[in-house]
Amino acid sequence: MHFAINNDSSLTQKDVVTLSTQGNTPIALAINQAATYLYVVTACGPTGPCSGAISAFPLSNGTIGTVTGTWSLKLPSPYASDIIVPTGVNVLTNNSGVLVSAYDKSAYNPGGHPTSSANAGWIFSFQVGSGGALTPATNGGASSPYEAGIKPSGVVSDPSNRFVYVTDFASNELIAYSVQSNNTLLFLINGPFKTGYLPSAITIDPRGLYLYVTNSQDATVSAYNISLPTGTPSVAVNPSGSVNNSTDTDPVALTVEPSLGRDVYTANYIGNSVSGFTINPSTGTIAPNQATPYPSLGYPTSIASVPHGNYSLQYITN
Repeated sequence: MHFAINNDSSLTQKDVVTLSTQGNTPIALAINQAATYLYVVTACGPTGPCSGAISAFPLSNGTIGTVTGTWSLKLPSPYASDIIVPTGVNVLTNNSGVLVSAYDKSAYNPGGHPTSSANAGWIFSFQVGSGGALTPATNGGASSPYEAGIKPSGVVSDPSNRFVYVTDFASNELIAYSVQSNNTLLFLINGPFKTGYLPSAITIDPRGLYLYVTNSQDATVSAYNISLPTGTPSVAVNPSGSVNNSTDTDPVALTVEPSLGRDVYTANYIGNSVSGFTINPSTGTIAPNQATPYPSLGYPTSIASVPHGNYSLQYITN
């Protein structure tokens, strides 16, 4: 569903797109930097079981055009029939690639019975071709998809298109990759890196210097400095010596406001609120904003910032 943002920040519905029957439950979406394509990842609906998919839609002044293609998220043989559940999507800032985080429900099924011996967590990397068509990234033997822990919960790339980061909800880890030719990925050999308990979302500041992760069970945000030469994230330690930045209960999404890159906001699902923090531009550490947390409607699940002059507007879905 497409909305226009009015001058008073109200929303006006513009158009609606019906998704493919293959994976008809929307999970996440992303728009490329050129604002020419919208990418939507979907999971199987109640008619399942089926694997997830990613679809590309052309954009013209914000209007959503007819889908240019839908591509299944599948593992190579002998696991091609496994059920893949996407969790996030990210577009490289140079518009050349799209990344999807996902897990194999056939291999990771808490409370059920796994039916596959495949690795559970994956990241799919695609190259963007003519007309927005997606093809799996490949460079000799290093082809997409790539192993990504057990249950990836989010994916982000740095502004220079050199590094990719994935949070693993089940392993309490941050996994990092370098981007190689043709958008293939290579593990950073000094990873993975520790997070808090049950990392649920990830974002990066506009300069590509700092990384932030919400930890849903801890009700915290972890802050990391990024080494520009190597992409290695290291925990940003507060002046008090603590690395914990408390939110309201169950943070599940976060954003860095894009106008100045000086504030971080989290959507807190059980807390029914938004927590705000100010970023120290020299160290990446964060401090609570005045009067945080801010009440929202019931059970917010996502949050986005929209540039507006020298400040940003925050939007939360409940």
